[in-house]
Amino acid sequence: MSEMKNGYSGIHGVVRGLISCGSERTQELSDRISARNVPSSYLKPQFGMRPVSTKYAVMPILDRRAPATVPIVIPPTYNITQTFNPGTANAPWSGFPTHINDESKLRNQFFALQKGDQAVYVPSTSSDLYVGIVDSIVVDQPFPGLFAESEFSKFNPNVCNLGNEVFDNCTRVQLRNT
Repeated sequence: MSEMKNGYSGIHGVVRGLISCGSERTQELSDRISARNVPSSYLKPQFGMRPVSTKYAVMPILDRRAPATVPIVIPPTYNITQTFNPGTANAPWSGFPTHINDESKLRNQFFALQKGDQAVYVPSTSSDLYVGIVDSIVVDQPFPGLFAESEFSKFNPNVCNLGNEVFDNCTRVQLRNT
């Protein structure tokens, strides 16, 4: 009777208490997912300047912004190969202008747009871009009938020459008239 008061009914096979298994692996996965939300090093903040309200100000010529009390830490130039950025918005801008020359090299953009022969490089017609030299090996065809074209007797399903007009092709009437 005392076992019934404790919530244990004595049913065969029922475990009393809590069995926990696999929690280490779950905790490791949770820690790894959580680490993907933190950058690998400090990223330069992007400030969005907001306008100062002057509607209800008594002296709107004075700057009402409070001076900054926290100094701004200037991190090194952002590089995607060295710093992981988990953000879904723009990365720090300092990494973009340092790689503009790399983008120009990838696009082959070295000259300004101009109307002249030096603006566009066109290789000569004798270069390997236009003249392809293919080494060919002559091999006997093992299946001689593979590309043979057969000739069939002429077949004309429209013996009565019906339906040749552009408009008014009433083939039922044309069949009666033949």
